[in-house]
Amino acid sequence: MIHVFLGNKLISSDTIVPLMMEVHRRAPSRPIHFYCFHARTCRMLRANTVLWDAIGAIGRFHCMAGEGLGAWRPLRRARIALLLLRLTFRALFGRDYFVHFKALNDGPLSLLARVHPRRTVFFETNGWGYDKLMMEKIATIGRARAISTRAGRGAVIVGFSADWPEFRHPDNRGKVHYRIAPSHQSPAWLEFVTGNAQRFFSRAFAEAGLPESDAVIVYVLGWFGPMDFMRAPDSSERLLHRTLRVLAEESDGLPVFVKPHFISDLAVLERALAPFRNRPIVVSWLHPAVLASRAAAFVCNYYSTTLGDAALMGAPTIEFTDYSDKALAATGGGSMRGEHVSHFINGDEARFRRVFNDLARRRTTSAAPAHRGNAANPVVELLSG
Repeated sequence: MIHVFLGNKLISSDTIVPLMMEVHRRAPSRPIHFYCFHARTCRMLRANTVLWDAIGAIGRFHCMAGEGLGAWRPLRRARIALLLLRLTFRALFGRDYFVHFKALNDGPLSLLARVHPRRTVFFETNGWGYDKLMMEKIATIGRARAISTRAGRGAVIVGFSADWPEFRHPDNRGKVHYRIAPSHQSPAWLEFVTGNAQRFFSRAFAEAGLPESDAVIVYVLGWFGPMDFMRAPDSSERLLHRTLRVLAEESDGLPVFVKPHFISDLAVLERALAPFRNRPIVVSWLHPAVLASRAAAFVCNYYSTTLGDAALMGAPTIEFTDYSDKALAATGGGSMRGEHVSHFINGDEARFRRVFNDLARRRTTSAAPAHRGNAANPVVELLSG
């Protein structure tokens, strides 16, 4: 049995579910349980229909945050205590694995990692891997970035980049280190995405009242507030309005799927969309990998991990942004993570319009992922055995 303790941000779920799908394919009789201790993350997962369906296809989800009657604090504490008691027994006498991102580092749940460290696996949260430029130069513009001085609990640590600081942590000497390919390259995940994309899109088009299209424009959103690497405090919100205007005017009739992040202010988005009520624009919570499977263009206003999905699916990506001079100096005039960006455009709306118009008129989409994944994965073999 495998017990996966999800983090309080959706990115941990997005990282681990594709890998667990590969484990399930190798060992279909091995139960996989996912635990979430944050009510907002539970709601986000249910809203993300692709991840939610994927979890349901391979295992069971347990929201331990307290919902409905379960929100009563004594009852919630009792549920967690019973879970800990049961899992501690399994840790002592079973062959279960405990997978976590930080949940077993502190508090009562850390007992599981202390009782059975050899079967506790600590994962890097970002399934596309740590990027030094983005994390150590861009993220530190305007502020000092807090870096944890504690190692993750567990005798096995798994990362997606050789630069992940956890690999160099002195407390992790002597542990088993695995560096593996990005989790979204899992063949089982790619087959799930491509095999179910038609179903997800058909539902989305029907709910929007639009005829179905084989090609779409994808626009992924993020935070609309001030960011230190942007030229001005209102850069993100201004970019939202500028981008929507170009997409509405140059999409050549293609439907535009706008994918908010869970940190996006939906009231701000609603106001920005108001002038385009008569345009085929759909606000969608579909997974970016599904959206990218039909994307003639995949657009964002600052780097997002979703661009990794777009690049993997072979979709052309545009980062139309407004980096400050300091950020541009750090990146050498390009994106903070350029390997996933086809077209980096900083502030030049005319160029953005030309590039986007060209892609929209081509209507070229990827029939299959650019990378089919690698089934030879030592972590999958470890958890499947």
